[in-house]
Amino acid sequence: MNNNNYEMDALSAVSMEDLNAALAAGNTEEQAATPVPAPLTCNWEEAKKAISILIPDGKLFEIRTIPKEGETGWRVCVKNTPEDLDTAISGLIEKGLDRIPLYMTLHEVQQDAMCLHDYGKVQQSGCCVKDKDIDHYQWLYIDIDPKRPSGMQATDDEPEHAETVEDQLTEYLRNNEFPDPINAFTGNGRAIYYSINMPADAEHQQLIKGFLNALRNKFSTEGADIDTTVSNPARITKVIGCPSCKGEDIPERPYRMSKLLTPKREPKKTKKEQKADERKKTAMIADVKSWLDHYNIGYRESTSQKDGKTTYKYELEDCPFNAPPNKYCSAIFWESNGKTTFNCFHNGCQEYTIHDVLNKYPLVNQIPLFNGDDPKMEIYNEIVKSCKFLVSQDNRRFLLPTFVGITKEQLKIM
Repeated sequence: MNNNNYEMDALSAVSMEDLNAALAAGNTEEQAATPVPAPLTCNWEEAKKAISILIPDGKLFEIRTIPKEGETGWRVCVKNTPEDLDTAISGLIEKGLDRIPLYMTLHEVQQDAMCLHDYGKVQQSGCCVKDKDIDHYQWLYIDIDPKRPSGMQATDDEPEHAETVEDQLTEYLRNNEFPDPINAFTGNGRAIYYSINMPADAEHQQLIKGFLNALRNKFSTEGADIDTTVSNPARITKVIGCPSCKGEDIPERPYRMSKLLTPKREPKKTKKEQKADERKKTAMIADVKSWLDHYNIGYRESTSQKDGKTTYKYELEDCPFNAPPNKYCSAIFWESNGKTTFNCFHNGCQEYTIHDVLNKYPLVNQIPLFNGDDPKMEIYNEIVKSCKFLVSQDNRRFLLPTFVGITKEQLKIM
């Protein structure tokens, strides 16, 4: 009790004004000790470099802001010449617009577009570039964004999901003879630009939209998604070199600078290495239909022709690795020489190969074929494909070789 009296006596000796002043001073010191992130400003040299890649010399495009609710939007029409670009940049800096994300039209704007006037003059948003103002597509634009809460920056780890999707997608397109693209880091995700030249009409817009949807179905993951809404001609893209500033700039989700990336090109593999990679995704099966039928796996069959070869496609009613409903989202492809592959369009199934399917459904009543380039292996495979298993009533198996199409000379080689 005496201790409590002592404490009260000590407090009563300090006026409330002095106490509040001491508390305020303490808070001020604590706040001053907390580092405040320095504002990011646009890297104009990087921006000029990106613009010079995307927009032909002397051609027109538009730079604009995307204002938050209640804020003023700004735009500037630019002719891609050093003088006009410098004028536009000076105007953007003067308006304090070099510390926010800026966006630009991706394709050259027609000279007679009604919205273009006062080149280089930064003015409040009014009439902006429309689809009708674009004559042709110059770029196939692929935007990959990490999944995160809306209106917020990504964490330090989340952009890696977009990079993974980018790597898989560009490798796939490269293997299908696409040229190397322009790659950029947007501050959160990845932007990919493939140079194209096609009319900016409704037919080609639908073509691009369908292509983006197919890429999304094949490559998007739980961590990153491909934007399928960027197919219209007047679509804007971030000015590379400007900051990405969504939400608050906090240590967990910091503001970042967008930048160009060196195109990622893998060293060209030798034919031997390419065949080795292909074999990792390929199995040799003599009779796919009997294999599927043994496990009562539902499928629908179709064929296609290429270079004189017939490929049989067995679209599986249910994915081997995903719970229903997922009708006909995966398929097994088979050629007459026994070459068999597997493909699934589910986000989580892209890494599965035919070997994973075989691990789940092993071959029954079939002799495995060899997967290689040795001529003797090819002859062996032909002989094995002509062999049939007979199962007696007592469930004993007997091998019946028929040697259909096999010559005596080939048998001697074996």
